[in-house]
Amino acid sequence: MNRGRTALYAAAAVTVAATLGVGVAVARAPIPTNVALDGAHCELDHCFYAGIIESPQQGCRAGRIVKVFDTVDGSYHLFDTARSSKHGAWAAQGTIHDGPIKFVTPKKKLGGKTCAKDTSPLE
Repeated sequence: MNRGRTALYAAAAVTVAATLGVGVAVARAPIPTNVALDGAHCELDHCFYAGIIESPQQGCRAGRIVKVFDTVDGSYHLFDTARSSKHGAWAAQGTIHDGPIKFVTPKKKLGGKTCAKDTSPLE
């Protein structure tokens, strides 16, 4: 009788562990995020950029850091950092050099969830 109960408890424990494992895997999937450029205005070598953080989760749009990188001598260098509004709008400016620019929003913790990181290059 004890062996039957032990086997039953072991099977139940394996089932619970497998169910919790699936729940944890689903909970860890990051919330999609996209950092997008809406427009740019440049005079000589000084540019102003405006964009939006897109995400199905409002908390992933608000207060996001956007780092703007410019290419100098073949490698990216940070030239401005912005923070998005509660609706995801952001703006940055700086002196640019010849080469591609990229916009990066790092991942963000949102309660028990994570808003995904995104990088948008501009050639």
